[in-house]
Amino acid sequence: PLPKVRELKARHPNAEAYFQFARNMVGGMSKNYPAPLRCLEAVAGAVNLKFDEGMRAEREGFAALMLTPESKALRHLFFAERVASKIADVPEDTPLRSIAKV
Repeated sequence: PLPKVRELKARHPNAEAYFQFARNMVGGMSKNYPAPLRCLEAVAGAVNLKFDEGMRAEREGFAALMLTPESKALRHLFFAERVASKIADVPEDTPLRSIAKV
């Protein structure tokens, strides 16, 4: 039988230096979005914590991110894009026009 993932140990010769490098890169590229750094912290937790503690930390991070203004805005955008493509009084066979300049 295959070993359970929770029983596997992550091995990296210098994991903390790698995570610090990743924090610097991700932090610089995602200044106004908290989720990318939280994702990185979840991966670091998977490496540095016991399985159950890492899962708890990931769940807490996800729950905190769900309440951010960025999360609410992205969910609004997601549903707005879908509603905008389905205008009620426009038939499905309406020809599309290309937009070259706005």
